Amino acid sequence: MTPDPQRCTLETLDGFKHSCDQLLDQARRSVRILAPHFDLALLSRKPVADAIAQLSRTGRFAETRILFADSMLAMKHGHRLVELSRRLPSSIKLKQLPIDARNQQEAWIIADNTALIWRPHHERYADGVWDQRNTEKTPQLCRQFDEWWELAQPDPELRRLYL
Repeated sequence: MTPDPQRCTLETLDGFKHSCDQLLDQARRSVRILAPHFDLALLSRKPVADAIAQLSRTGRFAETRILFADSMLAMKHGHRLVELSRRLPSSIKLKQLPIDARNQQEAWIIADNTALIWRPHHERYADGVWDQRNTEKTPQLCRQFDEWWELAQPDPELRRLYL
């Protein structure tokens, strides 16, 4: 049996980076990111920021939504997506997970409601999956994300103070 070129397992940070870049480059309409601690090694890279900025420029209906539990590391290290959301607030939105979901262990990125990068433990680059056309897990994750999004609030720590 030949391997499926649209689906693979991910076991290293490099594998996650490559798949993330490919997934985001192919996004045409929407990106949902669940990153409990903003995942600096994966998400605060220039190719990620460039792909999301490009998506934001494709049209007024393009959007990126990011849910997180804790913004402390992102603020301390100047996360590229936080800065980008400040420049493009109408298309890149950040919200803090509802209190009862902040111990969430999973992390995922979903593009255009079908393409998926998923890992069971956000702190480890192991046991992950990249799937360009996931019809089993992605609808369930999109529903969960959207439910949390409705309950989530903007994090006051991420607001820029102009003096």
